[in-house]
Amino acid sequence: MSDKKKSHVNCSVFGCKSLYSTSSTISFHHFPKENEPKVLWLNKFGEKDLVNRRRMWAINLRMGKETIKKKNLRVCSNHFNKNDFFCQSAMNKKTRLKMTAIPTQKLPLSSIHHISPKKRSSPKKRKIIDIISEQKAQECNTSLNFDSLVRQDHDESEFENYNSDNGDSSVMNVVSQLYKEVNGNREFVDSATQVTSANIEIPFVSLIDSPKKLSTMTGIPSFQLLDKIIEIYRSEFPDKRIHHLNYKERILMVFLKLKQDLSFVVLSILFKNITAESCRLIYITLIPPLAQILGCSIYWPSKEEIIGSMPYCFKKFPNTRVILDCTEIPIQKPKCLACRIKLYSNYKSTFTLKFLIGVSPGGLITYISQPYGGRASDKSLFEQSGLIQKMNSSDAIM
Repeated sequence: MSDKKKSHVNCSVFGCKSLYSTSSTISFHHFPKENEPKVLWLNKFGEKDLVNRRRMWAINLRMGKETIKKKNLRVCSNHFNKNDFFCQSAMNKKTRLKMTAIPTQKLPLSSIHHISPKKRSSPKKRKIIDIISEQKAQECNTSLNFDSLVRQDHDESEFENYNSDNGDSSVMNVVSQLYKEVNGNREFVDSATQVTSANIEIPFVSLIDSPKKLSTMTGIPSFQLLDKIIEIYRSEFPDKRIHHLNYKERILMVFLKLKQDLSFVVLSILFKNITAESCRLIYITLIPPLAQILGCSIYWPSKEEIIGSMPYCFKKFPNTRVILDCTEIPIQKPKCLACRIKLYSNYKSTFTLKFLIGVSPGGLITYISQPYGGRASDKSLFEQSGLIQKMNSSDAIM
């Protein structure tokens, strides 16, 4: 058994019941200070980011801004991995936490636990319910009494046996006739009851029921390709959180935004039960993984593939390897003044992102550069893209 310690310190995490006196194996650690340097953290996409350690503690432990202002907050060792601690030596047995440690174990689902009590119905509703229950009870009793009179086990054989034993044929004939009349007069009628049901909401996704509608709304040519994208996303980027929309609805929302450029308010109307802010978060969250999934579809073909798919109109230009052009996408006005200078495009007279796009003579997109500010010239984009390194000495650029 572990030795108990005497203290009144407890874990500040919601739902955790660890006390300082519970066990000697449990250690307690202070919240990081505000001025501590940022640490490397492996995000859910497998990429390393510099994050504020104090902020990550607050997010993972579901603590608000007012809560983390308290000075006596403690977090027990049950919320950390074993790798988050320094190895204990024979000279110093005190449990010390690493400067890069972030709690990832036994995290709370919420910092507030709501339990809504069952409200008693109003007296008027209770009276109506009592009247309906009494009527149903009376109907059940009436039907039971009728069945007990009709469904008696007095078939003709029993009447005949009784007649042979007692010899009273006149009485038995009367009873037999009454029994036949009761059974013969029973009629069964099919009846139906009209019930007013609530309005059934049809999901927006169910309206996209043909490849033509799918291509028009999202740009995806077939349902097979959509199912393949969903399958890869579920396997490579699993998400155990509870969402109002399933994988298919969220992915269709992103492609609908990219294809039709609908506002998040309009998307919240089409995809019911979510707000415009939720649509924005779904869009921001799904763009990076979808870029990784679909990025492999843009590849640099070999010279033999280019020649094999060369159109007839390029007969006079057989050495053409790629046709280049720059395109600009308007963006929101940034708050940073330095960013405004880099992103402002004199050609479009607004803030844009510029891309260098390469297309093969056969019409296949073979190259997309990294985004640059709208101020950058086409020449500087070509020089910084490194596309010239993929070319051969005999290749021509149009």
